[in-house]
Amino acid sequence: MEETCRKLSVEKELAGLAILGTALEQIGRNRKELTRKSWIRFRLRGLEDFLRELNRLAIICLGFDKSITVSRLVVRALHDFILAVDGTLSGQHVIVFESMRDVMEIELLIREFQNGPQRIQEWAQSDNATLKKKFAPRVLRQIHANRLGVKPQDLPEHSDYQAHSVGVHVTPFGEIPPFGSRDMITDCSDPFAVDACFWEIFNHSHSLLLRLREFLGSSSPDLEKNTRLRAFIRGRTEIKKSQDLYYGILEAISRQLQKKVPSDEDITIELDVVPEDYRELFLSLCDGRRFRANIRSASDHQLSDSRLSAGAAQVGMVSEGFHNGHDSGGQAGCRVRLVPGCGSANRL
Repeated sequence: MEETCRKLSVEKELAGLAILGTALEQIGRNRKELTRKSWIRFRLRGLEDFLRELNRLAIICLGFDKSITVSRLVVRALHDFILAVDGTLSGQHVIVFESMRDVMEIELLIREFQNGPQRIQEWAQSDNATLKKKFAPRVLRQIHANRLGVKPQDLPEHSDYQAHSVGVHVTPFGEIPPFGSRDMITDCSDPFAVDACFWEIFNHSHSLLLRLREFLGSSSPDLEKNTRLRAFIRGRTEIKKSQDLYYGILEAISRQLQKKVPSDEDITIELDVVPEDYRELFLSLCDGRRFRANIRSASDHQLSDSRLSAGAAQVGMVSEGFHNGHDSGGQAGCRVRLVPGCGSANRL
């Protein structure tokens, strides 16, 4: 009875907080609703495997660096990933941008330490002015580009780091598709926005693991052979399908728009990227949101790898749920109807 009264008192107190109370209530509702979904729990199990492996590598780093500098950086990255998962589940997607940008900067440092072990002590003993002059991300990218004989913009991480900067810095861009709005707590009803956060977390976790294994001198950086990471590898494989679907749709729309300027008539685009065993998630992804789509007969369709990049296409689309159906070949696809115009998605 006493516990019940205490809860009612807390709820009453929060109800008086018009802004904070509403935000905290939305955050709690997001976490509760998302953790009920089986595909979310599947991703979390994979990330749990990753975090355990990262923790193990942080301990191993103690044997390679007596100053424990690298180990501390790995522990910091571990907490970045935890914050990113919490930001995903709570609807605070900007936390994912900030945390993964921090992870990218940690990876830049570890890469520099790998190429010059003496730089570990130099970094650890640097004052703020020296850190900016010798170890700022732009400086480290330039050093590595010089090492490879290329321009910084030609490095693999260039566009990804740029996009994270757009998401973190104060800019006129309110929407960062498909992540949602930069300046608000999303209600997590758009699974593409939620899954996009997992794209980032899984991509950067995979990249950091490879970097650490190289730093530690692993002769076999192939993570797929690591039995401790089975759930993580499965989770990353699944998340790639979601990423391919989203960017595949944008690519298909872009190709179609090059052929025809939108008019009062709808443009219909057919895209074959939804595997049979992934149907349940995409029923959820497209349900009542941005896409009008039907699962239909389709042939195999291969897409190139996509990562987060600045200036992603923004298109105005409407949606209704998938309708079941498949062909004898067991391949599923989606039929996307593009509606002219940009802006918020409207429901029919």
